[in-house]
Amino acid sequence: MLVLDAAAVEVTDKLRDGRVESVLLKGPSVARWVYAEEEFRPYSDLDLLVAPGDLRRSLRVLSGLGFERVHSDAHAELLLRHHDQVTVDLHRLIVGVGVRPEEAWAALTAETEPLALRGGEVAMLSQAGRTLHVVLHAAQHGAGDAKPLQDLAQALERLPEEAWGDAARLALRLHAEAAFLTGLRLLPAGREVAGSTGVAEARSVEAALRAGTPPPTALGLYRFFQTPGAGPRARLLAGELFPSAAFMRAWMPLARRGPGGLAAAYVWRPVWLLLRLAPALLAWQRARRAAR
Repeated sequence: MLVLDAAAVEVTDKLRDGRVESVLLKGPSVARWVYAEEEFRPYSDLDLLVAPGDLRRSLRVLSGLGFERVHSDAHAELLLRHHDQVTVDLHRLIVGVGVRPEEAWAALTAETEPLALRGGEVAMLSQAGRTLHVVLHAAQHGAGDAKPLQDLAQALERLPEEAWGDAARLALRLHAEAAFLTGLRLLPAGREVAGSTGVAEARSVEAALRAGTPPPTALGLYRFFQTPGAGPRARLLAGELFPSAAFMRAWMPLARRGPGGLAAAYVWRPVWLLLRLAPALLAWQRARRAAR
């Protein structure tokens, strides 16, 4: 984790040199906040939030530092630096937020706090922002992912009542009510907090889908149905069937065995997706019913 802390400072400084401000999400900003010093909270990658308008510039800076883009989705770009295996999730948006990305960036970065790491300093979200993000991250990964739930449990145990009120007000400002309530209700202590925040009942298909920790293809299916127009849908489908070679090598060990292995992995990819289509459809249908 010391390597990751040093890389966070390196990347943040280089982005700042390139006139890009970034905010560190999760990782040490959570480990040093709701965990005691003797409690171990591991992290294996860097999550950075940047303004949507700075995304291309950020990717150029990271490319100059040796990072290669592996995958992209509606919320983030995944990049890997091979020589030290540092992974960066470059976020343009936080999952669960309903306002435009530019509005979300302005609201989340109106107040930030410094975080000292090995070799320098980075920015992290305010306490209200971190509290909201802990809940939204749990909602994003659902009941089947222990680590975000443990972060949420720690926050519920150790944060004062006013922190949850501040997070609730920020959730309202960001139109993140559905994911906020969904995340809190994943734990018994969170259900009590959800009932006291004053946030009106709100539901969404995406929040309901994520709460059940669905198969990965279910989220792709949701994005497909949410994408308007035949052209954009065709491009989305093509990207799922034939992603970049970098993604294929990260996704499947066979693809790392030279050109033949990569070709075989590409042949297997549509079959793998097809085998997971029925469970994905069922999960999507359950989420639609839950969101009514």
